[in-house]
Amino acid sequence: MRFLRWLGRELNEALPIASFFFIGFVIVLLIVKLMLEQYSIETVTLSRALVGALIAAKVVLILDKTPVARSFKSYPRIIPVTAKATVYALSFILVTRVERAFDSWRHGGIAQAQPAEIQNNMYRVLAVALAVGIVFAIYFALDEISSHVGKGVLWKLFFSKTASRSEDGAAADSLAPPVSRRDAG
Repeated sequence: MRFLRWLGRELNEALPIASFFFIGFVIVLLIVKLMLEQYSIETVTLSRALVGALIAAKVVLILDKTPVARSFKSYPRIIPVTAKATVYALSFILVTRVERAFDSWRHGGIAQAQPAEIQNNMYRVLAVALAVGIVFAIYFALDEISSHVGKGVLWKLFFSKTASRSEDGAAADSLAPPVSRRDAG
């Protein structure tokens, strides 16, 4: 019973993040698939996006609880967003290179690829890493905004019915956090 409660908490915490990354990674992989279609190169889209999203969500949740992540609290918000997105994009390149080396080893040793083939493959990896880095940057920026305006405000902004507007055009039920008297003056 304790295991089921733990699993429920883990899923509740990771599912929204995994859903965001799944959508982002599907878009990235779909773009790659469309670009490679002219060369008749097959790519796997959904399974890679799903596995990548689940891994990314769990890694983000774990690393956000580390002392390194907490040390970013004193910096302007652009610093942790940029640093985290860069680290995740570089990690993507590393994981991709390790995966390629493992596949080559598994299929009978390191293949002797031509320099032009290696260069073209590296350009593709860098392009996908840039796109993945952008997905992470968007996530981290939204996470910072969400922590600033309050939990659930972004969800309400994007997924609730449009707020009714008053005569001056302002939203009747504002999504902005309340302003204290000190902030107002």
